[in-house]
Amino acid sequence: MSFMTRLNNSWHLFTQSLTVMRDHKKLMVFPLVTAALTLLIILFFIAPVALQSTGYNYTDIQHWKAVAGTIFIPASIEAPHTPHTADRQSSPVLTNYGVIYFAIIYFAAMFLATFFSVAFYHEILRALNGQDVSITGGLRFAGTKLPSILIWSLFAGLVGYIIRTLEEKVGIIGKIILSIVGIAWSVASVFVIPFIITDTSLNPLHLLQESAATLKKTWGESLIGYLGIQFGSLIVALSSLFLLGGVVIIAIQLHSIVTFLVACALWFVGILAFAYLTNIANHIYRCALFIFASAGKIPAPFDQVAMQSAWKMKK
Repeated sequence: MSFMTRLNNSWHLFTQSLTVMRDHKKLMVFPLVTAALTLLIILFFIAPVALQSTGYNYTDIQHWKAVAGTIFIPASIEAPHTPHTADRQSSPVLTNYGVIYFAIIYFAAMFLATFFSVAFYHEILRALNGQDVSITGGLRFAGTKLPSILIWSLFAGLVGYIIRTLEEKVGIIGKIILSIVGIAWSVASVFVIPFIITDTSLNPLHLLQESAATLKKTWGESLIGYLGIQFGSLIVALSSLFLLGGVVIIAIQLHSIVTFLVACALWFVGILAFAYLTNIANHIYRCALFIFASAGKIPAPFDQVAMQSAWKMKK
């Protein structure tokens, strides 16, 4: 089968992902709800530090300098702005409190990302199995997986922290190697979230091993599928630019700044909406591939012929 044929099949599968969204519209709302909840929770962590009592009004610059002084060593903040400081720190240095604070924020962000991903993927899998989708149902299910989510978040957060820390301390060759390691880590963990949903193991290494083994069966098909979606997205984006260019030319001919501004605004909103839907389609695609690779079933509403031709299982 030619490369273009597989891309065509993958684009067809992308349209099937859009069908899943059409039939289960709550999937389109889910990321917005989780983003809003994540923002509120992050603000909950930030507020105690940002709004701490410093003796100054919150609108006073001295308040924010005092807040920064609790997180960063004051001398390290001033050093970059002081002449003749080549032998001093070139970046802010965290206080002990700052280290603990940012560690909490970092792992809280990891936990929230995993928690809401589990909730979202659970509902996608329900949709692919012909069941109703519920935002509260997804969140409730994720609540039953708190131990797995917590352990994976700590493990993934630690791995990510180690990779980033080492990248800051090595030369260019080391950075390249660690970048490859980071990419390999991201690829190997692509099916971890579905396995947190379907597996009872709390061992993060087991989840990672299962994810990598599942990906290995269909790595070529996964790549072609994602390329198909990205290729299709690129075509849509380029087509929209040509359309925008035509409208801009008309606006110039009419000497209408309003037409120009409206066209640009509509184009920008349209691109954001399309990127949003494409992101959801990628998640649906991943869940469909997980079902096919792990259970050998073809989830509705995907086409059997196109799916089997695009995702030929490796023995």
